[in-house]
Amino acid sequence: MAVDNKEADNKVWLPPLSQRELKEITRRQRSLNLKAFLKSGLKEKTLWDWTQIFLRFFGVLAVSASILIGLSRLGSQETSAQQRSVQQLIQEQQKLAQQLIQEQDKLATQFIQKQGLYIQQETSLVDQGHEQILSDYLNSMTALLSSPESPLKQSNTNSLGRIIAQTKTVAVLNALKSDALRLGTILQFLHDVGLISADTHTTNGPIIQLNGISVGGVNLKQANLNSTNFNEVIMNNANMSGATLTSSSFRGAILTKANFSGATLENVDFSGANLENVDFTGADLKGANLSGADIKNAKVNGVTW
Repeated sequence: MAVDNKEADNKVWLPPLSQRELKEITRRQRSLNLKAFLKSGLKEKTLWDWTQIFLRFFGVLAVSASILIGLSRLGSQETSAQQRSVQQLIQEQQKLAQQLIQEQDKLATQFIQKQGLYIQQETSLVDQGHEQILSDYLNSMTALLSSPESPLKQSNTNSLGRIIAQTKTVAVLNALKSDALRLGTILQFLHDVGLISADTHTTNGPIIQLNGISVGGVNLKQANLNSTNFNEVIMNNANMSGATLTSSSFRGAILTKANFSGATLENVDFSGANLENVDFTGADLKGANLSGADIKNAKVNGVTW
């Protein structure tokens, strides 16, 4: 018992450590152990050991670099693949667009061709219709002119033959008012058979009266219509260039924008006519009567007076 008391007297009491202090002691102990390990380890390592360590280190670096390069190439390949896919898609879209444009052009061409064919057919039908109208008129007028009982040119003013001839003429001129060539053919026919002559010896004028009738745009280019009665006829935009109209009469006629360029108009009576914007360029107007005519803006360059 005496010994035990002596051991108890030799022990020193220390206060218990806190958790924080214990952690700090542990950290310092580990640090001391690491330093001791490094000191002892570095002293014990040979050149071969260090070579092995560096080789392993650079091997790890090489593997890491290879992995990174592989990943980079893979990403680049994926990007290239995506770009090729996008480029292929764009090319396909462009090809499709070109095909659509070609199809539309083809359809448009077919439509235009069909329309052109339709117009040709329509024009042909209209032309055939006009030709039939003209033929019927010429045949009927020829029959009236050659009637053994009452020839038209020898008929009285109010005879049935004249009334029929006048009616048929007005009707055919209205039916063919859009056909400039056939209108010209009818007027040339009437002149040639003496039905619209201006030098009639009667006081009643020509057998066929054209006054007030519209034959605008009629084509009488280079026609021979000497001594023709066109009094009060509506002939705006008529083409009488190069025509011979010596001693014809256009008294009170409407001839706006008519073309008389190069025409022979000697002794023509234009009194009271509307000659606005008429083209007399190079025409022969010797002895022409322009009293009371409206010649505003008429072209008279090279006219022979």
